[in-house]
Amino acid sequence: MKLSKDKRDRMILVVMLTLGFSWGLWQFVINTRSSRLKAQQTELSKQEDQLVQAGDWIERAQKVEQEMTEALAALSRIEDGLAGRADPYAWSYLLLDRIRQMSPELSNLDVAGKPGIGPVRLLPEFPYESTTFTVVGRGHYHDFGRFLAEFENEYPYFRVENIELTARSSMSDSAGTLDEREMLSLKFDIVALLEPPAK
Repeated sequence: MKLSKDKRDRMILVVMLTLGFSWGLWQFVINTRSSRLKAQQTELSKQEDQLVQAGDWIERAQKVEQEMTEALAALSRIEDGLAGRADPYAWSYLLLDRIRQMSPELSNLDVAGKPGIGPVRLLPEFPYESTTFTVVGRGHYHDFGRFLAEFENEYPYFRVENIELTARSSMSDSAGTLDEREMLSLKFDIVALLEPPAK
């Protein structure tokens, strides 16, 4: 079947218009939509990553909050064992009674003078104040060493400073027993943190 020149030209024109329309549709609609879809998928992937990261941050925040709660509870327990702010002198005698029970081999332990209150000299801008009181007594060198070790283990937030161990002047006396002549006069300062003021 032979087509006339006019029909053939129309058919070629229709085919060319169809191809042109298809190409335009592909370029301006499908490619544009495809690139938008890829951009949206990339953005969705970023949002999902941010969501995962936010979930991790929430978990970390919950852990940090739990650790903070535990740390505050531990701090509260430690502060309960600090020196009493109301009357450090009475508190020093209570501590001295505990020391006497801890080390009964040390004798004549007593607080010499009134405890002083001041800033903690070890660390600058430390948020607690300290009380310092002097303890005097008698004891053997090895008993005092054992007392120091036990005291540091029992009260890790207190310090023993200015230790003076002197031989008793009666060492040359033959009237005293050898055990009494081997005893040393003890003098040392205990620095204890004061409980914080009531809020």
